[in-house]
Amino acid sequence: MDGVVIEILAAAVQRGCSCEVLSEYLKGNSREEIKEALDVPIANGWHILHFAVRRNDLKCLQLLLDYGADPNAKGTVHHIPVHAWAIMLPMWTGFNSTNVVKMLLEYGANPEAVPRDLWFNYVAEPSLRLPSEPETAPSAQWCLVMYRVLLVETMHITHRYSFFVASLADRRYSRLSQIVHGHNMQQLLRIPYRLISQGPATRLVKDQICSDIAFHEPRPLVMIFAGPSGHGKTELAKQLGDLLGVESLIEDMSKISNSWELFGPGSGYLGSEEGSRVNNFLSKNTGQRCVVFLDEFDKTEAEVRLSLLTVMENGQYFDRRDTTRTIDASRVIWILASNLGDGVINRFYEQNLKDKSEVERYTMSAERLQHPLREQFISSWGAPFVGRVRLMIPFFQFSPDEQAVVAHKQMLELFDTARRPIDTHSDNPYYIGHCHLDYRHPTDIARLMAKRFYSVELGARGLWVGKDELKRKLWMEYTRTDQEVTESTNEGPLHGYICELDPGDDGSEQITITRKGETKYRA
Repeated sequence: MDGVVIEILAAAVQRGCSCEVLSEYLKGNSREEIKEALDVPIANGWHILHFAVRRNDLKCLQLLLDYGADPNAKGTVHHIPVHAWAIMLPMWTGFNSTNVVKMLLEYGANPEAVPRDLWFNYVAEPSLRLPSEPETAPSAQWCLVMYRVLLVETMHITHRYSFFVASLADRRYSRLSQIVHGHNMQQLLRIPYRLISQGPATRLVKDQICSDIAFHEPRPLVMIFAGPSGHGKTELAKQLGDLLGVESLIEDMSKISNSWELFGPGSGYLGSEEGSRVNNFLSKNTGQRCVVFLDEFDKTEAEVRLSLLTVMENGQYFDRRDTTRTIDASRVIWILASNLGDGVINRFYEQNLKDKSEVERYTMSAERLQHPLREQFISSWGAPFVGRVRLMIPFFQFSPDEQAVVAHKQMLELFDTARRPIDTHSDNPYYIGHCHLDYRHPTDIARLMAKRFYSVELGARGLWVGKDELKRKLWMEYTRTDQEVTESTNEGPLHGYICELDPGDDGSEQITITRKGETKYRA
């Protein structure tokens, strides 16, 4: 192959070629050649990542980043960092660029390349007014007043929160980069970006798994995810499998009353040839790293916990379908979700975190909770079982600012749902679509939703009720017309709907959604 021609690659990205086609074009070259080619400026000073960002395709963007494209790339003419450009671009496209911006930060884009006063207090709307102390970061000197105007208009609370998290990330020392690349575990460094809040939890999990891999730890990793429901335990478990590139299994332990239901009947008993979900998963992944998430583990009986002692101690297990077959489960990551530690965690929160700043809350070490949590679980589950648990991961309630970010996540999900194409002919039709939902003062809307629907007992689930309220209001406004839905609508401009706060006659704020006609955006 004659090497990568960056203009050809840029044209392919721009014209929507699939990631499979792009990967096929690149893979005939060495990684060094590809990385060098990706940093070559294209006509008018654009970088290849500008084309990927304009396409708003995460798979395409990740492909280029994995091959070494620089997440801190700038145009050679306008000098706008690609992650800043990704924030501003929806002004013209109407896209939701949230995940594109987050991915660039995950891969090391410098948050300080955007003026710090625009995002560090992430719950405050950014201001056009320049700070009393001018921006001194060299990486942000590109941001002229005209660019600041665009950022103020387009940098929403989730963008700002992602920049805040990135600014608190551990420094990527050269030795760290060498080791994580040598073990192909660089994706684990992205864990903190995959969750709202829970900085102490994500750091503990990241550092424990990385150290296990680096030290070739021969034992299974057993962790307890403790804390109130709806605060990220299941989400973090799901993300681990994705970032490690391994298979994962989620088992609802509230439905498991004995060891047979967990692993299957013993050999010779009726049904033993079928095994169980956990048994068959361990068998399929023998000798491989994988993730088993046992949800609602505090509802298990002593018999179930007893049946896990050996496999969690040394990874030795025998397939219930064939007891002569030994399963190597030494590389399994076991995650046990429990609410048993809620009292310990909530007391710690009230005494040590409630009145702290967002930075102090996010960067706090959870090591101080290891002993009291372990004592709590020993009193409930016994020392033999808890002795197999190597790490206690506490999950805390959301601060008011974090609650607003969680609420905004629900708002963005509805934005994406409303934008999908109308489809009236499939077996699962979408009649509501091709809409642009314009949130006016989105931070204020998110804060109101959080105030009304968040509770420690429900966590993020409580905010689903707020999203349901928005859906109902969009549904009512969308259907308030005699014009029937047709797929030809997809060929024209997106139909606009405005979501905003209305003070109401009695002074109590209400969220309203109204139709505003066609927009300038197209799908």
